[in-house]
Amino acid sequence: MTRWKRVVLSFASAITAELVLGISFGIPGDKHLLFEHVFGFIYFASILVIPGWLIALPIIVVPKKADSLPIWKLAVIGTLIGPGIMFAIGIYAAIANHTGLNYKREAYYLVGLAAVVSFLTTAIYLTALKLFSNPTKTHSS
Repeated sequence: MTRWKRVVLSFASAITAELVLGISFGIPGDKHLLFEHVFGFIYFASILVIPGWLIALPIIVVPKKADSLPIWKLAVIGTLIGPGIMFAIGIYAAIANHTGLNYKREAYYLVGLAAVVSFLTTAIYLTALKLFSNPTKTHSS
């Protein structure tokens, strides 16, 4: 599979994960506000999903050496990117505001949400990569 196809596949995986989680978080709420909840989540998550996707490109999507890594290592690396971004934002905010690392409960929920988004994105990407990179060969006799 070419690098460009892998980049497109990884972006589609990130957007798909965002849509799946947006719909799953929007369904339990008010049915009349489903559209607003889903797209509100997507708007909020895109602020972090797209930079996370850009960070993942040189790590697990584009390099040829990533092909030689076992799939479980790619899954761990891809899953840790989102929470890593959230912790980096928290540390930067703590340093900039001189507040220390007194995380509130909501911050831990955001780190957990980032882990779920990262895990789902990575799972979709690796599954699609496996499906599309090894097409079944048919031999005609």
